[in-house]
Amino acid sequence: MTITMTPALKKVFKAREILAPAGARAIKHKRSPSVVYIYEYSGAPCAVAFNNRQTRPAWRYRFRDDAERARKVAAFFESAERNADYKKKSTSADNSAFQVGHILSNTWGYSMTLVDFYEVVGLRGRTIVQLRELKSTVVSGDAGYQGTLMPCPGEYAGEMFERRINGRTGHPGVKISDGQGSASLWDGKPKYYNRMD
Repeated sequence: MTITMTPALKKVFKAREILAPAGARAIKHKRSPSVVYIYEYSGAPCAVAFNNRQTRPAWRYRFRDDAERARKVAAFFESAERNADYKKKSTSADNSAFQVGHILSNTWGYSMTLVDFYEVVGLRGRTIVQLRELKSTVVSGDAGYQGTLMPCPGEYAGEMFERRINGRTGHPGVKISDGQGSASLWDGKPKYYNRMD
């Protein structure tokens, strides 16, 4: 995988070249915008490294010899490789985990435990799901303040909305809103709720 040189990335590289000493040789990482500029200063080997899209150096060192510099550069690119692998793995979520008709559950709240259910009503592209909130019914509990809930498939409590799939945790989910966290595939079991503050 090679990186695509966008206009924004060209600006990043231009800013880095200004900070790199004159005559420095650039060593670029193949899978990320990380780069190390190596050069000599007063006869000593030196290097300055930039991580990903940063325009400020991650580090700038003067080394005792070329071997020490080579070890530091190799360690930097090993780290860049691990970061590229992690980024590829964490952003590879797609809607293959969801199908139309799947039900998602979302348990949230601070002093109360609230539960919402959503039904997947459509898929758009690779990373967008179309959802509708479902009504729920109390399975067990006392006077509606606490107990367990089950969704009512096909009985909607709101209009359709779209959300991007988040796969960073290793379990595909959908962020509902900042205060409500993420919904994930419902396990088919009643969900505990507590509406007492």
